[in-house]
Amino acid sequence: RKHSRTPVVRFGVMEAESGFREKLLAVGSKVEREVLLLQRRWGSAMQIEASSPPTFTIQLHPSDPDFPHDIGDGLVLRFSLPEGYPEQQPCSVEVINENLTDEIRRAVSKGVQFQAKQMAGDLVVRDLLKWFDNSLTVLFECALHVAANPPAAPSHNKPAPNASQPKGELKGEETAQDAAWTAEQQACLEKALKEFPATMETSERWKKIAEAVPGRSKKECVARFKELKQALQAGATAAGAEKQPAQKAAAAEGRESTEGENKEWTEEQQGALEAALREFPASEEREREERWRLIGGKVPGKSARECVERYQALKKAVKAQLEAA
Repeated sequence: RKHSRTPVVRFGVMEAESGFREKLLAVGSKVEREVLLLQRRWGSAMQIEASSPPTFTIQLHPSDPDFPHDIGDGLVLRFSLPEGYPEQQPCSVEVINENLTDEIRRAVSKGVQFQAKQMAGDLVVRDLLKWFDNSLTVLFECALHVAANPPAAPSHNKPAPNASQPKGELKGEETAQDAAWTAEQQACLEKALKEFPATMETSERWKKIAEAVPGRSKKECVARFKELKQALQAGATAAGAEKQPAQKAAAAEGRESTEGENKEWTEEQQGALEAALREFPASEEREREERWRLIGGKVPGKSARECVERYQALKKAVKAQLEAA
């Protein structure tokens, strides 16, 4: 005998939802609505410090269970929404944890602020928090690297010309930097990239590569590789012989060219990728290929390989942003 079940209606939840919607409709501006939505999402983890301009802190715990750094009770970010936000001004954001060194706080804050400027023009705090959570491991890796390797103070003394050198040439790399790469140099670079893999210590690797490329320094080889790799990643169609070296340089690093694939990512696909990364975190129990197969299955219209490439591109973008900052 079948018994029909009477649906249980949670009146308290429905009343709370109805009350929140009414409160949301009653606020005067979209900035106030954003703050209200943030309060609903973050609850006691969000503390209002000022109402004009809206200033508040949010305590965030990494969603990645494999996050490798000890940050105690989480990261505390202070947001300020200036007059003119979001159309004319981006939000201001900084990390204020006292249990982090000044260098790490500064580096992470610069990375997040740079991303906030990239997202300017719309209400971005909620999206920025998602980006921050997804990028936290990379941000910390870059911050620790920046803290451990502070930039050298700029030198105001330019090297003097060497009388034994032809006119217009300085001892060092300044004039050679602008010279075009020959086909021979490009071929030597590609061969050296294969001969000295990325598993080597970075400085030693590029020293060996430079020794294998006639007429080029380590700095020039690094710059050339970055130039070609960025062109390929951006899907740039370089003119003439520039296109083929870019593909070869990427192939030398063990990456396949994805030319011809649809590289555009919709907001829906990006959101699906972020959700899948959280759903299937990196772990020792799951093989890398299996993890990305699962992630690819969650992103409509994208293969596992495209998801890997998108993730790697975002990681590199974050690192570049921190280094630029």
